[in-house]
Amino acid sequence: MLQRVTKSLRSTWNRWGIRRIYGAAIILAGVTALGGLSLMDGLVSQVSAQDVTYFRIGTSRPGSHLFNIAAEIGNAISNPTGGADCAPTDACGVPGVVGMAQTTAGAIESLQQLREGGLDAAIVQADLVALAAQGKGPFKEAGPDPDLRAIATVGDVALQVIVPAASPIKTLADLKGKRVATNPAESDGAISISQIFTTLGLTSRRVKLLPMELSEAASQLAAGKVDAIAIVERPDLAEITSIAEHMPIRLIPVGAAEKAKIGTDRRDLLLAHLPAGTDATSGETDTFIVPVLFVVTTKTDNTVAHELARTLVVPQRDTKLTSNPAASKPDAHVESTVIPLHPGVEQLLGTTN
Repeated sequence: MLQRVTKSLRSTWNRWGIRRIYGAAIILAGVTALGGLSLMDGLVSQVSAQDVTYFRIGTSRPGSHLFNIAAEIGNAISNPTGGADCAPTDACGVPGVVGMAQTTAGAIESLQQLREGGLDAAIVQADLVALAAQGKGPFKEAGPDPDLRAIATVGDVALQVIVPAASPIKTLADLKGKRVATNPAESDGAISISQIFTTLGLTSRRVKLLPMELSEAASQLAAGKVDAIAIVERPDLAEITSIAEHMPIRLIPVGAAEKAKIGTDRRDLLLAHLPAGTDATSGETDTFIVPVLFVVTTKTDNTVAHELARTLVVPQRDTKLTSNPAASKPDAHVESTVIPLHPGVEQLLGTTN
């Protein structure tokens, strides 16, 4: 089961072709499944096969990249019948547990339900997790959430700013005064674009952001009704690559000025290369990627997390291993996230050293 989820996630990373330049948040598919192992407080470590527990993983809409990750994790941890014939060294899922990808309106709702106990975990972009932990941005009214804990980084999404090849727009600063289509209103991507652009000085007074579905954005770019598309999404989406069938396109790179404004010590925005061919473009492009985290809370039981995770393959701390074959410099560790690791993960890492 673990091999199946690992293979699927790896094929996603290979398809993206992302190569890290610097950063944190190592991707670990083995620990990915661990997130579903940490059930809510009050549950004993030995789960009876007769008592099925549903582990609810909050995620975005069906068909989205985050939903697919949640579904893979749910499949990996599910073992409602107990599997008595499973060898101790095999990853056969969690006895008595059924993992469920539960759709929400996005990160705001997922993290709110996780905080209130309506979910057991959530698959959320790291930049939004950081805002929730600090009580900033869309989480300002709710206040800081100090109980959020990370199980692992389970994927990435990337900042992609797309223009026609003949466009005079060469840098992100050139977007000033332009019409820019972006992710749908109140979506995770739209919140990320707003936060990133504000940090870069591209406020709503300087750039006209037009939230819409990606298919509509692609049509409007091809028709010349918008000057650019700016999204935080998985690269090589069909809606984007289809534009190249009608017109050449370019990705606008993150330049030195943008790198300086964002900084190199953040764990929610990491500098990366998108290789030639990404989104049907001809050259490499520097951009920012946003890690996707598997998040639980402090209420998730330590003993259960360790007991049910003992059959998983976990790297030793500081061995600088990564299950992401696309990472060119795996110089960060699994504990490098925007929120603390769950103690159950710390315990598991300690026993494997």
